[in-house]
Amino acid sequence: MDNYVISDTEEDEDPILPFPSSILESARIFNVNKNTKVHSMVESATTLLKEGFVCYLRGEDEAAAKAITIVEIIKRNSKLILFQWNEMGLIKKIQYWNSMVEGLSRLKVAVQKPSIFILLSTVPFDIGNDNIQCTLEEDGISAKNERKEERKQPKKRTGDNNWTRKKGEIRENHVKERRELVKQFETASVQ
Repeated sequence: MDNYVISDTEEDEDPILPFPSSILESARIFNVNKNTKVHSMVESATTLLKEGFVCYLRGEDEAAAKAITIVEIIKRNSKLILFQWNEMGLIKKIQYWNSMVEGLSRLKVAVQKPSIFILLSTVPFDIGNDNIQCTLEEDGISAKNERKEERKQPKKRTGDNNWTRKKGEIRENHVKERRELVKQFETASVQ
């Protein structure tokens, strides 16, 4: 490959979408890439979900983690009951390599990149699938609030350890006891 340089042209081969076309026709598409601003995408997707639209997020390669992050922030901040459908797949990219040496032909390389496809909706999907989940159920909300309350309360100290500071009289009594023990030890070792 020393004699070749990658060209700027790259083609996307349309992936076989895991979702029914009837859902995707009305969905708003969000292509997440590594330079996507999370805040702006979260705001626009949340607004569309509140208006009743279906949001379709697609993240490839290293942007898949960012797509998941965006969905989790939307679920946490929107306070809506959302239905989420996740699918994993591969997207085929076609790259061209130009020859730097005369007489060599141009190379066409197909690269498959892992991708995540996520549908978000406020209306349940008609199709039953293991990859569909509902968020913000009543039990989940109360459990989250209970955990927050537990974290707010200060921890109660049980027992005594060497690092806690002793109160005035208790500390003086400990000092006196240590001095007496040292005197006893000194007198016993001298005899």
